[in-house]
Amino acid sequence: MKFPDDVLNILRRRFDANYRQWLQQGFGECSVSLGLPSEQKAQQDMQRFLAWLQAWQKWQGGGELRYSQKQWKHLSVQRLPEKLLFTQAEALAAAIGRAEAWQSMRKRYQSLVNQWRQLAGVAAKHIEKLSSYSDEDFLRLQHLLLWLIEHEAASLYPRQLPIAGMDSKWLESRKGLIVDCLSAIRGGLNEKDFYACTGLLAPPTRLRMRILDANLRRLCGGLSDISAPVAEIAALAIAPRRVFIVENVQTGLAFTDMRQTVVMMGLGYAVDVLAEIVWLKQAYVYYWGDIDTHGFAILHRARTYVPHLQSILMDEATMLAHQSLWGREDKPHSADGFEGLMPTEQSLYETLKNNRYAQHLRLEQERIDWHWAWQIIANAANIKENE
Repeated sequence: MKFPDDVLNILRRRFDANYRQWLQQGFGECSVSLGLPSEQKAQQDMQRFLAWLQAWQKWQGGGELRYSQKQWKHLSVQRLPEKLLFTQAEALAAAIGRAEAWQSMRKRYQSLVNQWRQLAGVAAKHIEKLSSYSDEDFLRLQHLLLWLIEHEAASLYPRQLPIAGMDSKWLESRKGLIVDCLSAIRGGLNEKDFYACTGLLAPPTRLRMRILDANLRRLCGGLSDISAPVAEIAALAIAPRRVFIVENVQTGLAFTDMRQTVVMMGLGYAVDVLAEIVWLKQAYVYYWGDIDTHGFAILHRARTYVPHLQSILMDEATMLAHQSLWGREDKPHSADGFEGLMPTEQSLYETLKNNRYAQHLRLEQERIDWHWAWQIIANAANIKENE
């Protein structure tokens, strides 16, 4: 026997599972069986049976109660509630306390689909977010979509968009929705990059680099720590002999002067920009990242653009020497391996993936003892200096 609270919980789950489909395809009907008992079960717990019957006799939560008449042997004829039926989504939403939410979702959905019928699926997918917007924000979104459709090659930075109330924070939190909408309106294009999809100009990728050689610094106006767009870094009139690429900024700051050397910091997966820096081709290039699956994924990616790149301090000996400092990687990379890794690197990657030493083992770059690390770095530099 299901009491009203039990049925309401079922209806809430059905609403959450189906409201997007109802928006697109219509409601139809929704019914919940009330768990009609047999005469034997009613007699076994008469108090519960009477409480159940009384609860449904008092029901005022909407929908239509359908009854069934039973000819019982000992309890005579009984007219019992068998199921609760809803034929309108509004009534169901009201019953579970979601009337306002449903009304808002339906209104926002219809507003977008009436303007762009191609948005039926996208609007349903994002309807919770859309219904949470203020009227001003929702109207701003519509104006933005309309403007971007009419100006596909805008060549403007987002700050230059002629949309009232538009700002970078507003736009940043809605990039995924905007891309989904534009792709659907334009015929289902599978373009996920916001700037490629909108035609807007992306802020230039910046690179932070320290110049560790006095002679090289003189070629850059005496600057030793530069943060600039990659294109400007690439255009510098320098030809360092060695380039270290490190993940952690503090690690890069710890480097001391070294002849004909620069150190780049904090690129993460943005190592694609290395392809723009032509003078890397003539340098010995080292990559030092975290010893975890993503560290090796970045190494592989960097080597795609700088094939002669060497890894440093990303080996099993370094990992084992710092066992007390191991941490845990939250979301290991899904790949089994990478073509861009050397055999020893691939072996260590597989060791991490297979949890040979610890579950989701991670050794962050900044945890490695600096004196240990610097000896290896200096040794690598001296070897190249003497070649």
